[in-house]
Amino acid sequence: MNGGLGELTQWLAPRLGPVLAAGAVAWVVLAVLLWRLTGAMRRLETHYRRLAGGVHEGNLEALLTEQMSRLELAVGQTEALGEALEALGRQTEQCLQHVGVVRYDAFSGVGGQVSFSLALLDARGDGIILTSLFGRETSSIYAKPVSGGRCGVPLTDEEQQALTEAGGAVSARRRVV
Repeated sequence: MNGGLGELTQWLAPRLGPVLAAGAVAWVVLAVLLWRLTGAMRRLETHYRRLAGGVHEGNLEALLTEQMSRLELAVGQTEALGEALEALGRQTEQCLQHVGVVRYDAFSGVGGQVSFSLALLDARGDGIILTSLFGRETSSIYAKPVSGGRCGVPLTDEEQQALTEAGGAVSARRRVV
């Protein structure tokens, strides 16, 4: 066995300088890697401490489970609010949204434009036209139904103007079915 060790010593003796230099370079490379890994571990530990900072007398898993429960609750509430908003949207389609009024003198000798035609429509153009004719001797009120921005009975010029002001004919054309 001494023969093998002797041969190794004879081979290594002239190359000892480069082998030591290579070992030193390897040691420096490993030291740099160790330094970088230590820094990465410190940053990771800092992030972990920040994440787990809210955990008191418990563990991170319990905190995350609680947060997931709260998130699921918030999602459920958001979905419920969305459904309620859609229901309100459907309800408001049937609410009074468009108004047109025209005042005029229906009879000669009566001034002040005390007669009127009033169109009241919802989002679909459905509603009513009310006309009040005021005279010295008599007053009358008429109601005419409106569906889809159109009236099935003949309209006076004033009633048609009130319907146009309320957007009856326009909203019926824009309505998406």
